[in-house]
Amino acid sequence: MTSTKIEDTTNVINISDAQLTNDQLKVLAKGLKFIITPKALNIVDIITNIEHALHSVTPIIKQAAIAEINTFVKQWKKTNKINLNYNENKAKKQLKNMKNIIIVYADKGGKIIVMNKADYISKIEEKLDEKDIYEQVNDPTNLIKKKLTTLTNRLFKANRITKNLKNELTSNDDIPRIRGQPKVHEENCPMRLITSTKNTILSPVSKYAFSYIKQLRETIENTTCNTSKFINEIFKVKIEY
Repeated sequence: MTSTKIEDTTNVINISDAQLTNDQLKVLAKGLKFIITPKALNIVDIITNIEHALHSVTPIIKQAAIAEINTFVKQWKKTNKINLNYNENKAKKQLKNMKNIIIVYADKGGKIIVMNKADYISKIEEKLDEKDIYEQVNDPTNLIKKKLTTLTNRLFKANRITKNLKNELTSNDDIPRIRGQPKVHEENCPMRLITSTKNTILSPVSKYAFSYIKQLRETIENTTCNTSKFINEIFKVKIEY
């Protein structure tokens, strides 16, 4: 006698018009960070991610890390253990092809929300229309790019940074994006807006600055209690370059 494993799908909340199958719910219940067993290694992605992650470390550390990763790639073997069965893999493809829905995390509790894409966009726009909170501005990308280019050129001419670093600090023109997380515990599921600045125009500068800031943490004796006080204090600081 065989027993069938019953998977808990209560962490998935479907507020869309789509009728989801049990297999689709089971796939979603695994979580949005669930990683499917790879059939092969994507060498191009590996190299790109390594270069991005190790750009600010010393040559010795970079060489050691590359050697370890090179050993891993050579020893990697395709596994026979697959973490999605045939029906679940089929369900995954079906979900991917559903262009009228969007799948996101809830604002609280880690629930996975399936909702109509049109509703998702509408609720975000509704939130952005709150004029007492948000103000429409002109795209500042060109201005930021111009100031950043001027600054990095000045630092390069003063031999404060290398040409490679100058190019890296001005390598990204993307602007921040917003995404929404529905508050399913509230009536009408209003959106909480989150601004994502990852891999945007000031990301290289932020990473470069942080590489110095983290070295200073052990020597800093004073603390700042909140963001407002920090802004007031740093506004008075004059940086020479």
